[in-house]
Amino acid sequence: MALRIVAGALAASVLLGASPANLDRAMLNNDIAVIAAAVNTAEDTTAIKAAMQYIKVMPFSRQGLIDQLSSEHGEGYTVEEATEAVDMLEQDGLVDWDQQAISYAKRYLDIMPFSRKGLIKKLSSIYGAQFTDKQAETAVKYLEDNELVDWNEQASLAATKYMEINNFSKEELLKKLSGTYGLGFTEKEADYAIEALGL
Repeated sequence: MALRIVAGALAASVLLGASPANLDRAMLNNDIAVIAAAVNTAEDTTAIKAAMQYIKVMPFSRQGLIDQLSSEHGEGYTVEEATEAVDMLEQDGLVDWDQQAISYAKRYLDIMPFSRKGLIKKLSSIYGAQFTDKQAETAVKYLEDNELVDWNEQASLAATKYMEINNFSKEELLKKLSGTYGLGFTEKEADYAIEALGL
């Protein structure tokens, strides 16, 4: 699998310890103008209509969609109205949370490298996409089963970004990639990435 070109500035900011919500905020901000236009020009501006417009433009978890609909920076519906709207989407079979999680996972990987552990954590975290653990694991397994992700490649991308930030030693880079407080790659994946860099 060919190495993806990763957005350097964004990836570097996250690797340097930027706020966990920044990645999701950046993803949403890229689409918010399209969403707002779609919602504001619709004849039916109910919470259900707004919810449908949101998931047409970008993926959401159930909780993420409720939060967006009820946020003062989103649509400003009450939590009850937002929850009822999302319940209706589910009842009418208009949303598949597993598919939403898969789409969200793909978007994450288009922006920056992740380990398997890191991607599942990001998808299911309350500071991330807020999918359930099961939905996050289903999404990652789908990517693996369909050969849409290569964890060695992801480790190599992360290692390259780290080395662009600072000239880490082999031992330091190993800790960054697979240490207790690292990105969650396995030692084998980290070794692969380090060897690829010629360290």
